[in-house]
Amino acid sequence: PPPPPGKAKGKGKAPPPKASAEQEIEKRKKQMKPNVAVKKLFWQPMYLSEKGNTVWHKIEMEVDEDDAMDFHELEVLFAEQMKQSKGAGQSQEPKKKAIKKIRVLEEQRRRSVCVMLARLPRKEKVLRALAEMQESMLEKDQVELLLLNAPPIDEMAALKKAEGEHTFNEECIWDNAEDFMVSLIKVPKFLLRLQVWDFKV
Repeated sequence: PPPPPGKAKGKGKAPPPKASAEQEIEKRKKQMKPNVAVKKLFWQPMYLSEKGNTVWHKIEMEVDEDDAMDFHELEVLFAEQMKQSKGAGQSQEPKKKAIKKIRVLEEQRRRSVCVMLARLPRKEKVLRALAEMQESMLEKDQVELLLLNAPPIDEMAALKKAEGEHTFNEECIWDNAEDFMVSLIKVPKFLLRLQVWDFKV
């Protein structure tokens, strides 16, 4: 009678499964395991058969053992940089201290002074012109602006009080409006000078 379905004729074991193409290709080089953590390179490995005539085969035949790849150098070049904890072997740069600007004037008053400053020459020129009464250094409208924005008695007192309460240096300075007013009131008889100058021009 014919053999039942699913069974081969005769006795013996079935032939082993056929190896895949990747299994037939052996690795030409043994896998090297680095001694340090290295950067991850997401490359697709490629295996070459012992039988073949490729450029890689030719290179391998031409390279002597003395010229073999230096794996230690590769570990140094591709070693993963470990993040150091703060303060561990790192020289931290000193943080720059914030500059403190002293303000005394009210906001609306400060804006008025800043608008005036935008229409005047630099502070040093204004103070020199006022101290020496150099009419050629300031225009008529600029003199009128200075007289119009001259600090009253209570404002001068507040500025002098703040000046005595603070130590002014690179980290503690006047704000722009206050800086100009403090310099202005230090000119001897500044208000009288402005009044005379305004009358003359």
